[in-house]
Amino acid sequence: MAFKKQFFLIVLVILILSIIFSSLLYLFKKSTFTEYEITHRYEQRKNEFHSIINARKTLLVALADSLVQNHEVHRAYLNDDRNIIIDNFEDMWKTFQKSNLVSEIHFFKSKTTSFVNFSNIKKYNMDVKDIRQDIDWVASTFIPSTHFLVCRLFPGLRATYPIVIDNTLYGSVSLGIDLDKINTHIQEMHPDLVSYFILNDEKLKSSLLSEKYEAHVQNH
Repeated sequence: MAFKKQFFLIVLVILILSIIFSSLLYLFKKSTFTEYEITHRYEQRKNEFHSIINARKTLLVALADSLVQNHEVHRAYLNDDRNIIIDNFEDMWKTFQKSNLVSEIHFFKSKTTSFVNFSNIKKYNMDVKDIRQDIDWVASTFIPSTHFLVCRLFPGLRATYPIVIDNTLYGSVSLGIDLDKINTHIQEMHPDLVSYFILNDEKLKSSLLSEKYEAHVQNH
């Protein structure tokens, strides 16, 4: 009888230990799977984000490269006639802006004088050296640039290219996309996600026009 009780206790202990071991193994596997799933999703989202940024950058670069080689653009600069650019590219600007693919097409005369800014087409002939250091750099080096920049209107991704005709620098063109437009695209792809860009508030406040800064703060 004592042997049966001892045997029963041993079996019971083994059973309890088996249950505990099985539970721990299940929890470990579940924890490992969750960690793998989180890591996998993070890498997937990161790759998607970089793909979106690179796609927008490729578009801006392609458009900028096309514009600096365009015959009508050259004619506008050689004749110092901004209306040639407006007549030939305003419809393109409206199409790209409406589709949220481009937020800026801005032509400059050498070195940093605004020539045609489709975001504010009536305003031109201002020197923007103090607020568009990227234009000054491109005009000084003749080297195209893609970069993030906070201008007077929005923080965004830019492609800035020099306009060179017969080895002479005549100006440059800047194409940009607002970061909010990129973020909207990300959220359209993943409605279940909350995505945002972290930006320096002091930089925004010192760079954006006051009304643009206030609107940015209200929307974020």
